Amino acid sequence: MTNNRNCQIIIRLADFSDATEIADLLEDSFSEYKNLYTKKAFKETILGVYKIKERVYNKRTWIISIDGVISGTISLIPANGTLYIKSVAVAPEARRRGLGILMMKHAEHEAGRMRLRYLELTTTHFLSAAIRLYQNLGFEQRGQKDLYGTPLIRMLKDLKPNIFSRNKATTSYDNQLS
Repeated sequence: MTNNRNCQIIIRLADFSDATEIADLLEDSFSEYKNLYTKKAFKETILGVYKIKERVYNKRTWIISIDGVISGTISLIPANGTLYIKSVAVAPEARRRGLGILMMKHAEHEAGRMRLRYLELTTTHFLSAAIRLYQNLGFEQRGQKDLYGTPLIRMLKDLKPNIFSRNKATTSYDNQLS
């Protein structure tokens, strides 16, 4: 993890003006793995501006910025007692700075705020760093799914043991990372 001292890190709901930048970020983040996805699965993974705007409209997409530059994104979709985590991405140049951890902790905070019991996400076997991150944060593998011919790993975290003991989270992370 590199030093983030003297940086202002903010997590906020995305707005419509962020949609193109989020689309570019998703494409940049996953482009190195493009040949490991089926064509249709890759297109579904990077979403595109229209789907991003739909999620923004429904207040489902968050961004994390460093000094005002969008450096990551995450979509949070509540349903059936679960907060589904989708489209987690960190810009390649911003990786290894703890942004993924901050976004996942934000997702857990949001689930607690909404009194949801589970966090669920899917990832691919070739995103090994992401899998390690999710496991380190308490996610367990719970089977597989398929995205247009690309195998996905389903991961779940049960929040029940600590849902009511969580401290209030902040969305400004000035100088929080070492």
